[in-house]
Amino acid sequence: MVLVIGVAIGMLLASWMTRYIESRLYGISRLDPVSFAGAVGIVVVVMAAVSLPVCRRAARTNPTETLREN
Repeated sequence: MVLVIGVAIGMLLASWMTRYIESRLYGISRLDPVSFAGAVGIVVVVMAAVSLPVCRRAARTNPTETLREN
């Protein structure tokens, strides 16, 4: 959910910012779909890499033991 919200906000801000940096974009259009898809792909891969160790650790814990400790 956080990933989807972050990507949506990022896409809106990126499309808005391209108006201001359009003169520096050589060889690509202002709203190049390949560039946007590449950026989203990188964000998804990084998010998966960061959350995978946490998810694996959470999957190995025993909920009963965790609740008894508190």
